[in-house]
Amino acid sequence: MRIKVGSFLGTGGNTDISGVGFQPIFVVCKNRTTSGQDGRLKMASMGLFTVNIATGDYFNTSITAFTSDGFSITSDFTNGDTYDYLALAAGGSLEDIAQGSFAGDGNDSRDITTDPDFQPDLVIIVIALNGTAHPYWRTDTFTADRTTRFEPVEAPTANLIQGFNSDGFEVGSDLNPNGFTQHYLALKKNNARFTTFEYTGNGVDDRNITSLGFQPTFTMICREAFEGAAVKFSGMDAADTTGWNGGIFADGIQSFLSNGIQVGTSTPVNADTAVYNGWALRDGTTTPGGGGGGQGGGQGGGGGNGGGNGGGNGGGGPPGGGGPPGQGNRKTIVGQRRRRRPALISGIF
Repeated sequence: MRIKVGSFLGTGGNTDISGVGFQPIFVVCKNRTTSGQDGRLKMASMGLFTVNIATGDYFNTSITAFTSDGFSITSDFTNGDTYDYLALAAGGSLEDIAQGSFAGDGNDSRDITTDPDFQPDLVIIVIALNGTAHPYWRTDTFTADRTTRFEPVEAPTANLIQGFNSDGFEVGSDLNPNGFTQHYLALKKNNARFTTFEYTGNGVDDRNITSLGFQPTFTMICREAFEGAAVKFSGMDAADTTGWNGGIFADGIQSFLSNGIQVGTSTPVNADTAVYNGWALRDGTTTPGGGGGGQGGGQGGGGGNGGGNGGGNGGGGPPGGGGPPGQGNRKTIVGQRRRRRPALISGIF
């Protein structure tokens, strides 16, 4: 996969944002200047439409298209305000990103096969229904049948993304409404560019979370309670953190470290005894030398810690060790008892 974190100035009119370096299949962005403007999310399968992350609005007047070097925006982006963005696309030699859609049929425990197919470590799903298009997400660190959403505040809930399969994921009936299209993004770990993580808060300031294995350029954390997300892009001031429907706040994700992040004392990131789940990415293109996450994956770490906005591209570590022998066509599911139903998928990759 290809990863780019950057920023741009809103113009108050129709504008092409360039310099991404590739045509994205996923973009999420947030206003850094004006606290009242909610985050925006778009996947390639959405066509003209964009999601307001906080309100769940599904509309066609924000990010209208993906271009060969970026994306097109409208007057929805305030003139003179700074926006941070994360852009993703397929690229490199690994099959570690899939973006597509599926038609809801109302059934529970429905298997969705991604294209390309792999066992993901992060899945994001949006229902194409105005007012309820809140992006839901789950990582491999969630236990049992639990999913949360970007915003607004919601504790992890059942019957949404129910688990991960060897070739995709399973959804419950609440994320499979009959007659509606669901859009998804699935990512697989690469220990040099993308990872997921979990930790328990201790309420201590300047706490280093060093399990990530690389210096990220984007990270998102969510407490397993009624708490808003904490989000940081590399272009932000070192001490600043934002949420998808709020402004900048302090004592959140305080800095990006060479092997992780530092958090402060605010409840979105470090309340005593609270459990947090997160995911992080680093600019560049994933490579086999970055190590393979998941079952049987290696642990080849990424070298080099780039400085500045997004950092340099460190060299990949040695290839990860091989996992156990393959299981043929046997499927596995993480986090939920296996129940299989067929699914029809339209994939974009």
